Amino acid sequence: MTTSNAVMAKENSALSAKHQKIIQDFPNVKHISIQDLQELPKDEVIVFDIREPDEFGVSHMAEAIFVSPKISADDFLSQYRE
Repeated sequence: MTTSNAVMAKENSALSAKHQKIIQDFPNVKHISIQDLQELPKDEVIVFDIREPDEFGVSHMAEAIFVSPKISADDFLSQYRE
């Protein structure tokens, strides 16, 4: 295995572990694939991307709204509640 493949394998393992923790911590939240999400009616779905700005800058869904992960719940609701 080359160095870059080893790094990718380690990152994929870490990402998988984080995903499993999310599933464990939020068992009542339905998880859907990106493909399933993209097939939902655009006028019925709002996607909030709550990652660091540099992560959002690298890649995000075209319709996603960037929200700082540092935002408080009150500020989020005051900005996005409809």
